[in-house]
Amino acid sequence: MVILDTVAATFDLEDEDKNSEVAKAIRKMRLLGETFGGLVVPIHHYGKTAATGLRGGSAWRAGADVVLSVIADRKEQTWPTAGLQLALAKARDGIEGPIAPFALIFAQLGTDDDGDPFGTCIVEPRFGDPLIRPEKKAREPTSLRTFRQAFTEAVDGRGKTIRIRGTGPAVRAVRVPDVRAEFNQRYATGEDDPKKRAEQQRKAFRRAMQDHSQQFPTWTEPQTDIEWMWSTGDARPNTTDISDRADIS
Repeated sequence: MVILDTVAATFDLEDEDKNSEVAKAIRKMRLLGETFGGLVVPIHHYGKTAATGLRGGSAWRAGADVVLSVIADRKEQTWPTAGLQLALAKARDGIEGPIAPFALIFAQLGTDDDGDPFGTCIVEPRFGDPLIRPEKKAREPTSLRTFRQAFTEAVDGRGKTIRIRGTGPAVRAVRVPDVRAEFNQRYATGEDDPKKRAEQQRKAFRRAMQDHSQQFPTWTEPQTDIEWMWSTGDARPNTTDISDRADIS
């Protein structure tokens, strides 16, 4: 079995919303599986809500033999999760539907230099528990949905671990211009004039930043005027030894 984590990071796609680009990636994955006679498991993400389907072009779902969905009900402001469950969202030759709820159980692997425990989570199926249906949420504006996607891609590809104001919590942050560049690639305005399109994208990005200011705060580094952005869910106030951190004072 080969696991691709994630397809967006594995393939050099010009635009994951274009089905022609998606089809190329799917053909390469099929060729890979046929070459060694095994299973290829690409990891992909849903859009902002499960109702929007897999992120990007519709060919991601259409080209898959099976889609296993790991879903949960997450509160966007405080980040607690409930209703963790596994579902068979698509199967060419099987019955689709929920499989089982599950829980994530922390397993300690050791302690760091400060004596704090570190480890990972293991999946514990809860076959006897009832399935929890996530609450339906109002569809958010395209600009907000695009902003979240842009931040995820930017921090995955160009993010750094920094300390806020030099001595604050350690966070995985990314430069705001990098998020803006990802946003502009995804946010379609329908405007043919380049200047008008750029202006609409600028306003949409700033509006999204304001709407997400509590969840995605920013900080400008004094020495270089670099503006950083991070997710409040990534703050690690007790972390003191990070091998890849970029200390900013």
